[in-house]
Amino acid sequence: MSFLIVAGSTIPVAAGSVSVQTVEVGDRHRSFAGGVNSSVTAVFRTWRFQTVARKTTDAATLYSLFSASSQPLACSGDMLNSTGMNCDTRVEGWRSVVGSTGGQMVSLDVVLEETT
Repeated sequence: MSFLIVAGSTIPVAAGSVSVQTVEVGDRHRSFAGGVNSSVTAVFRTWRFQTVARKTTDAATLYSLFSASSQPLACSGDMLNSTGMNCDTRVEGWRSVVGSTGGQMVSLDVVLEETT
């Protein structure tokens, strides 16, 4: 399986750039007796990563994939520990670098949020 697939497209992820945060919906607290009382109804994960630096035109294609849809996209891959889920995607920023051949390359900062 590929490391990350979004809407059927394999996404090139920069090594060492992935971070994940878990968000619990509900509450978790200790009772007076010391036991854990939990009303957590769902757990959602959010991933942040950078794409590998790409030519400007390739980066623009990835940008449109991540930001064009108002509907959740199908996501899967080893990065997500999943064979399939729906996720919202957005681009939080980008970095411009000079490639080895002297051309301009762009790396996108992407956020992927699990929806269901």
